[in-house]
Amino acid sequence: MIEVRNIYKNYHQNNALNNISITIEMGSVFGLVGTNGAGKTSLLKIIAGIIIPDGGSVLWNDETIFDNYKLKQKLAFVPDELYFFPNYSLIDMAKFYESLYPKWDNNFFIAWHKQSNLPMNKAIRSFSKGMKRAAAIGLALSQRPEFLILDEPFEGLDPIVRKSIKDIIIKSAALHETTILISSHYFSGLENICDHIAMLEQGKLRLSEGLDDLKACYHKIQVAFPQEIPETFHPKGCIFSERRGSLAMMIMRGPLEKVKSEIDRHNPAILEIIPLTIEEIFIYELGGQ
Repeated sequence: MIEVRNIYKNYHQNNALNNISITIEMGSVFGLVGTNGAGKTSLLKIIAGIIIPDGGSVLWNDETIFDNYKLKQKLAFVPDELYFFPNYSLIDMAKFYESLYPKWDNNFFIAWHKQSNLPMNKAIRSFSKGMKRAAAIGLALSQRPEFLILDEPFEGLDPIVRKSIKDIIIKSAALHETTILISSHYFSGLENICDHIAMLEQGKLRLSEGLDDLKACYHKIQVAFPQEIPETFHPKGCIFSERRGSLAMMIMRGPLEKVKSEIDRHNPAILEIIPLTIEEIFIYELGGQ
């Protein structure tokens, strides 16, 4: 279990992270979402043991990660801003990682390389942005990490490569029980692979829920009344509403039965429940920011 306890981080007196606490279960895929500047990358770097928080702690099975060489051999971090050694090819980087990580899986690396079709002996600096991203993720997965941290892993990838990366992530989590932490703006990608979602807003934790619990707590409701919408129609738990004549579309927070009961007491002619995506929950929870 990875426990993030009361993390604080300031940059030049600006509060980047304010009392962040989350728990990541081993073998799960944990998604982290938030607007630009919300503090996602800072939190990932603290969890990976790259930077030190100003307060709080990060524990992996009760051990701190920062300056813990044995734990870091079990951890792989793919940052948003990628770095490769100048003039190194993919095979050069693979040999370098193999010297550092005792669980390096060369058979997996070769199989992944055949699937990716990336040049093996060409300098990585000449790759496109998407090719560099794919190379970094392939190298990270070849380390066979127990804990894999991905900062915007789908950025710059075309849909085919993005799907391939998602499939590899899902397979790694399932077959090798890899714990995966993903930060991404591609909500549809997270929705299909994550067990848990946390949302940051301006350095604060807005919510942290299991994906099934999150979907069960938010509902898009469309109602129609025989005539105009009653003036008394202000159901509890509504975080967004749009009204036109006798029609109303609302985003409601709470258990579905309670939400339906709250609306039914106003006697609508029609009540329709429409599925919500993670992206819609994110937008409506932040009030359209």
